[in-house]
Amino acid sequence: MSSRNPYMAPDAPTVTASHGAVRERGSRPISVWVVQLLLVCAFGIVTVAIWKFGWVIALYGGQQTPMSQMALFLMTRIAVIATVGGLIVAIHRGLRAGLWGGLAAMAIFLVMVYTSPDVTQYANDSERAGGAIWRYFFMPLLVAWWVYAFAFSAKARRYFAPLHAMS
Repeated sequence: MSSRNPYMAPDAPTVTASHGAVRERGSRPISVWVVQLLLVCAFGIVTVAIWKFGWVIALYGGQQTPMSQMALFLMTRIAVIATVGGLIVAIHRGLRAGLWGGLAAMAIFLVMVYTSPDVTQYANDSERAGGAIWRYFFMPLLVAWWVYAFAFSAKARRYFAPLHAMS
């Protein structure tokens, strides 16, 4: 009796649209799923913001702000949506551009976390010290592990492996 699950897909190479190139695709690491989830959230937030901004333009027009300034604002937001959407697709397909774009997105996330002011209200100095230890010691370690798991681990290297031409 065979131990293979009959409902599993066969182990076959993944064919991509790059002129018949084939590669053995590794499984997607959890850190890649986390980056994609973060990017989908960013995509949704920017999309909702641009939708609301479009309604404001439709209702009030250029009464207080010049239309050229609003058009520039709108175009930059559309560029952000297109970039994040393309990055999500590139990471999902396991492309090298997705790897480097994902690392850039993680760097932007890290900069945003560390440049935002800490407005947490602590009850006493020991809680404040614990918050500082988390923010400046444990959080960088966690992000460093995340970056390693996303781009440099063996599983990630298999997932983002470059395409090899067919023999």
